Parts: sequence; structure tokens; C-alpha cells
Amino acid sequence: MPTTRIRPNHAVMSAVILAAATGLRAEQQVATTPVRKTTERTQPMLVTDRAFERTGFQEAAPYGPRYDLRTDFVMAYGIDAGIADRLKRWIQAGYVPHVMTGVAWGGYQDYLDGRFDGRNHSDEGQVNAKGEPIMHGVGVPYMVPTVSFSDYLQAGIQRAIDAGAVAVHLEEPEFWADGGFSKAFQREWRIFYNEPWQRPDGSCDAQYRASKLKYHLYQRALDRLCSAMKEYALVVHGRAVRFYVPTHSLINYTQWRIVSPESSLIDLPGIDGYIAQVWTGTSRTPNTFRGAVKERTFETAFLEYGIMQELVRGTDRRVWFLHDPVEDDPRHDWDDYRRNYLCTLVASLLHPAVWHYEVSPWPNRVFNGRFPHGSRDAKPIPTDYATILACVFNQLRDMAQDDVRWEPTVEGVGVLLADSGMFQRANPAFTEGVARSKDDPLRATADEVRRWSAFYGLTLPVLKRGIPIRPV
Repeated sequence: MPTTRIRPNHAVMSAVILAAATGLRAEQQVATTPVRKTTERTQPMLVTDRAFERTGFQEAAPYGPRYDLRTDFVMAYGIDAGIADRLKRWIQAGYVPHVMTGVAWGGYQDYLDGRFDGRNHSDEGQVNAKGEPIMHGVGVPYMVPTVSFSDYLQAGIQRAIDAGAVAVHLEEPEFWADGGFSKAFQREWRIFYNEPWQRPDGSCDAQYRASKLKYHLYQRALDRLCSAMKEYALVVHGRAVRFYVPTHSLINYTQWRIVSPESSLIDLPGIDGYIAQVWTGTSRTPNTFRGAVKERTFETAFLEYGIMQELVRGTDRRVWFLHDPVEDDPRHDWDDYRRNYLCTLVASLLHPAVWHYEVSPWPNRVFNGRFPHGSRDAKPIPTDYATILACVFNQLRDMAQDDVRWEPTVEGVGVLLADSGMFQRANPAFTEGVARSKDDPLRATADEVRRWSAFYGLTLPVLKRGIPIRPV
């Protein structure tokens, strides 16, 4: 890729990346800002004021000094009865208190089994064409976002606001393209279309209409939650509470075959911004270039971060770019995690219009975990990698740049991408109208459709030649 002209703080970041590449300890190349020993009364000396909320992380575990990353805010995870205690300790450590919870899945068994409102809701999980539940984990189904499920989430969000949260993140509004067969979805179809439910896999039209409904249901849920809870915070506590949506990119959701509101979130007035959930796990998804299917983490991340800017461009909303020093798949080793983390980090820095970051999800996993998980060779994080991360986290607080130029290359090249790309990612799209032979010049094969070569065939050849193409 072309390089930007850099000012001193970009030079510091470049030295950190150089340290990673050469294997030298980062402190041999970069002088970092000193910090005082943190107590409940003495806060660390930081590059910028925490009120700017430039960096943060999410963590389900209680406060722990080993993963006290000295960011501006923390997103304490969950809206269960323990959120008040978890949030209190992070506030004592000096963090701006945010809360995050899943809007499509979570530890919501008390809702499913009827303890919440006396009604069993087990038929509200997403179900595929075979009648199988679509699960996020053991006992954790992906949900159909019904009105009653929104009421349940609202009760938990009230608990978080009462505990002092100034911002709430409703993450990953996701409806699988293969879903749409549960009793709850069939009811929603009848309400929305005023007609009997049709099997989504029965025709291309039915699949499109099913996806449009999935899209609508999460719009409705988010609009309802954000509007109601902003009013609650003002009426009960006399303070404004902000709402953000951490979401994968349109690129990733399309390739992973998930339907999510994406650009329609711009139309919801109660949403204040987003977290661009781009990391090793999304960006290492294989794609095709010159006939070779392989992981291209840097290139895919560059495109993913690029399209996420579209959610805030021309608005007063904010987006944080996410990086993950590990990733959700625990089978990789530290060399793999480090290499791919640096790919996503550099890809995000090549979008200098954004300078807010979620520096890590689950830092307890990063600094206390051992990988590859379950292997005899599992090891804790190498000290040089931990040092690099500490330097990077600190420097990401100060990445606002006014003077940025690409040289020499062509700028302003985009490729248009519609949310309806997500609507074409389940049968019969993979069986109807596809080429029977890879030699057919007029139609894509089923494999090419699944690999989403229509998108990567337009973007990768341009990006590989050093042109910073932007999905629009």
C-alpha cells in the first residue's frame, strides 16, 4: 500500500510495528509515557484526558490489575444482577463506565424458561430449514427479536443505567440467513406481511422477503430500546445516556451469511455511533484472488474498516475501530495471533479519518490466557508481544491527524455495495441460476457465489496494485 506522510505520533506507532517485525522489545525503540502506581485515589498519567473516550475495551470479568489497560472507558459486559458491582470497581479505577450486552444472544435463560414474565419463550430462538436451533453456544440460541424480548433487554439495561452507565452498547444484531423457520418468525411474518408465512428457501422472492423482515425486526428492536432507555435515563436520573451498536462490517456479514441492519442504523435517531467489529476472526475469512483461495487478513481488514466509515461519514456520530490481539478461535498460537493482529492494526491506521479504537475485547483472555488452547505447547502471552500491545494501546489514544496524504497513487476510487447483498446468502441463491461449469463465462458457479467473488473480484485487483479503494 502507499504510505502516508507521518507526524510524530505516527512515527511512534511505526516504531512499535517495527519492533514487532524485528523481534526487538518495544521499549528499546520507543519511549512511553510514565504512569503512576494506580490506586483508587491516584489515577495514571495518560496521554489524553479520559473524557475524550478515544480508547476502550470490553470485559466480562471483574476488575483485575493484569488487564487494567489504561484506556479511557471500559464496557463492562452483561446486564445481569452482578453488573452494579462490576461497574463500581471499574469506576473506582478511573474508567468512564460503559456497558455492553448482546442484542441477539446472551445468558438469557431466565427469559427463555419463563422466569422473567411467566411465559415460556423457547420458541423464539432462530431455527434453520431442518428445524434445528441456531446456537451461539450451549444453551444460548440466537434470538428472534420479538417485542417481548426487547422488553426483557430493557429491564436489564435499566439495571445498568441505575448502576451508573453513561453509555450502552447493544452488540451484534444478527439474524442468520439460513434462519426464518421458527414459530416466532412465522408469527412476525404474518404481522409484517399480513399473509401466511412462506418457507424462505421456497423461492428467491421468499428468501428476499424473509431477509427484509429480519432486517426490519432488528431495526425495530434497536429503535425501541434506544428511545425508551434514553427517556428512562433522563426521567429517573436526569442524565443523558448514549447508545452504540457494535457490529461486524457489511462485508463480513454478507460473506458469513448473516442479515443485520447495517446502513439502516443511520436512520435511527437514538443511536449515537458504532464499534466496527473488525478483527482477525472476520478478516482471515478466505477469499479468491487470481484463482487462489486463501486468507488475506490485511486486504480484507482494509476493506472492512473502509466500509465501516460509511456509517458515520457526514454525520456527528462516532465509530471506534476494533482490534483483537488474540481472536475467538483458541486453536492458534501466539505467532499467528501476533501476525494477524498487526495486519488489522496497520489496515485500520490507513484510514486516518477515524482515530477512536476498541483496543481489545476480553483482555483477561489476552493477558491471562494460554494458547493454543488445550495443547501441551500452550503458553501465556510472550513478554515482547505484551510490551508491544501496551505501547500500541497507549499510542492509540493520540492518533488524530490533520495532514495525511497518499503518495503516489489514485484516491477517491470506490465500489458500491448495498445491504441487500446480505439478502442473497441462503438457498435457493446457491442453486438457482448458477453455472454448471467453471468455464461458463456468463454466470458464477455455486462455489464462486459462496466465496462472494463478485465483490472480491472488483476490489482485490485494485487494492493489490496500491490503490486505496473504498467500499461505499
